[in-house]
Amino acid sequence: MPINKSYTAVQRAVVECAYAGCETIWITVGDGQEPLIRDLLGDYVEDPVWYFRKKSRFPKENKKQIPIFYVPLQPKDIGRRDCLAWGILNSAMAAYYTSKKISNWLLPNKYYVAPVYGVYEPSLLQEHRSSISSHETTFYLSHEEQTFLQGKSLGFTFDTESFVRVRKQFRDLERSKRSSSPRPGRFLQTKDVFSVIHPEHIEGTSELVTVPKYSDISFWDGYIDYMSDPFVERPKIKMLKTGKKTFALPPIV
Repeated sequence: MPINKSYTAVQRAVVECAYAGCETIWITVGDGQEPLIRDLLGDYVEDPVWYFRKKSRFPKENKKQIPIFYVPLQPKDIGRRDCLAWGILNSAMAAYYTSKKISNWLLPNKYYVAPVYGVYEPSLLQEHRSSISSHETTFYLSHEEQTFLQGKSLGFTFDTESFVRVRKQFRDLERSKRSSSPRPGRFLQTKDVFSVIHPEHIEGTSELVTVPKYSDISFWDGYIDYMSDPFVERPKIKMLKTGKKTFALPPIV
């Protein structure tokens, strides 16, 4: 989904992860989606902090590339749990168990969620990297005093302990709704599944950072409203894969 010239929503989400200081990026893809998304994103994105270290002796060799991994849904989950909330959990599980097979020293202890359907300037996260990676702090983005807990498509963090609670919440909600729907997992909302990591329910401190400008493009009218005056542009620095393909702005109708 284009959000500006040569810039798509999924590219913006990957750039957000890079500015947040993520060490790896894990993207859950649906059946048949991986070739298209991989062709668009490639295998890595440049870390913007390291990109500007041009005074080092060998600046090109000192750049840091953040690897991107593509995670398929398990066959048992296709058609049953293919929603945004389970996509987040599926990516987190893949990151955890893949790292565990290599070494316990590589186990992730903090996860940052960059939503695809929320459009806002990702570079504002760079100055908050320490809070995002801190074990003692839960980090949230907000707009007009609302976060993802109120249904906004805004970034947030959770840790390994919270992941266990969220996964249990998903399964509990799935079981409770089976009487009204044969596949309830497909329709669970992120705000409901992740409500168990509300600041009131977890220990430690939380940091709330306000996003000055935000658009929700998860529905057609919201997308049209944003595209009438797009305010987020592709990064000027070469963080993303460059290729022959370009994405023009769609006509506004």
